[in-house]
Amino acid sequence: MSKLILKSDFIDLFKSLGIGNGSLICLQANLSKWNSVIGGYQCLLDALFEVIGKEGCVMIPSFSYSTLDPACMNLYYDYEDWKTIREECYGYDSIKTCSDVYSRSIEHALKENKVMRSNHPVYSFYFIGNYNSDWLKQSMNYPISFSHILKGFVQKKAFNLMIGENLENSILIPAIAKTLNKGSTYIEKAYVQSNKKKVIKTYLNTMCDEQTKKELLDYCYCKTEKLNGQNVYCVSIEDIE
Repeated sequence: MSKLILKSDFIDLFKSLGIGNGSLICLQANLSKWNSVIGGYQCLLDALFEVIGKEGCVMIPSFSYSTLDPACMNLYYDYEDWKTIREECYGYDSIKTCSDVYSRSIEHALKENKVMRSNHPVYSFYFIGNYNSDWLKQSMNYPISFSHILKGFVQKKAFNLMIGENLENSILIPAIAKTLNKGSTYIEKAYVQSNKKKVIKTYLNTMCDEQTKKELLDYCYCKTEKLNGQNVYCVSIEDIE
């Protein structure tokens, strides 16, 4: 039988990973591997906010693939339906558009004070706590980058905390790939709600295959701890300029 996981266990875990007062945390959490977390995501987030304090910040990916043009998602429709589908699909709205990833974490994080969402129609992030407003000014091209949305990772106390996630899914990988000019560049098209109009936005993005992801992880520091037998990763970056 799995050991019960309490708030105090998360606090001890985070401290052992080097997280402390004032840390910036990019959280990727999936608790489906654990059925013994008392309080679930609320327990996790309460523990994390207690450890980082009022000077800390949590950012959570809130990617919304529903705003992509259907052609970018390898969806197949009858030719005569495409016009209707494109007319009726919804554009990105930072308040109304739901996240297709980490929605349980976001649900609880939204109850905190000082919560803002960045402006990219697909690859947005929520920021909670003590964040710099400049971090919210996300570029349309290459939306995951150390030059804007992950700008806070130039400081030493910034970590990508991965709970229930594979290391190769680290949010830092596309940013490292952009910095080192690795991976492949491709074009995507998404819709943004602007006043009462829906606007089309086209942008460049970076894609990495599995081998490239593994190579890019060599540019990271990674500390690993166990939570009921499962790995929890805390990832930070080296100097990659």
